[in-house]
Amino acid sequence: MTRRNTELLSNKDMYVKYADVVEVVRNAKITIMHRGSNNMVQYHGLEKDKHIFRIFSATPNVKGIEKFVGIIHELAHVLFESPFKATKKLFKDNWQLNQEEYKFFFNVFNVLEDQRIESQMGKMYLKHAGRFNKTTKALGKLMGNDVRHNNPIDILLAIRFQRGNVINNTENYDVYAKALEDVVLTDKFGALRVIVSIKPYLDKYLSDR
Repeated sequence: MTRRNTELLSNKDMYVKYADVVEVVRNAKITIMHRGSNNMVQYHGLEKDKHIFRIFSATPNVKGIEKFVGIIHELAHVLFESPFKATKKLFKDNWQLNQEEYKFFFNVFNVLEDQRIESQMGKMYLKHAGRFNKTTKALGKLMGNDVRHNNPIDILLAIRFQRGNVINNTENYDVYAKALEDVVLTDKFGALRVIVSIKPYLDKYLSDR
């Protein structure tokens, strides 16, 4: 396998180059910060007509996620316009979820949204599709068999991380498997439309619990 010459372009410089491309597409300013224990992106509003984003790259890496994969995943949230503001409005203003319910629904949304943005990024660049596939497999192995079979979040993660065999006999498995299929290659509101469609199952889980 051919290796990139890091003397010509360091890893950190490469991350910035990727961010530069997304900045042009989204009319944004993106700062990559190598700190913290989680990979995440934060939106900080408009400044001089540019959208301001900060991407935090976990240092050291999150187990099972290579640094570059973590960064391109967070850049995909920016590039494909993850609708975090609209999600908050739906959950708080329309559905009037309490704090515990909000956290639960947001975690479900996040799994669906991760599936959506990775499918879009993978379509745009097939090499990234391979990277995401390798990463979800690695995360699936790290899950082991410790999966809460009645918890929609665990069911969605097990399917997304290619461990559906662990929970394929659980109730509503087909519903959540279809949800992850339906969100692939959708527009920026795709994950929200899907979560609306499975809300009765999520409500029932919370009610039964």
